[in-house]
Amino acid sequence: LTSIGTLSPNYAAYSAMKKSPFRDDLTYHAIIGDRGKNNSPNSSDGIVPYWSSHLDGAASEKIVPASHTLTAHPDTIAEVARILQLHLKGQ
Repeated sequence: LTSIGTLSPNYAAYSAMKKSPFRDDLTYHAIIGDRGKNNSPNSSDGIVPYWSSHLDGAASEKIVPASHTLTAHPDTIAEVARILQLHLKGQ
């Protein structure tokens, strides 16, 4: 097994994770890059396609006009701050 092998959508652990549901009381969010093309659901961050990043049942989904390394993008930072504020308020 190599780190390259884990990039395959057929990686066995991913199949197991898909079959393992989130806890009923778990709140989760998605922040997804689309390289600024604004064409979800056909978008990609340059590495991961939207369909692979999207999480059904997410409390929110933020599409950020950025590549795979979107963590420093101002929209990502603002969204993480927004989510943290929600959780601090108990929402």
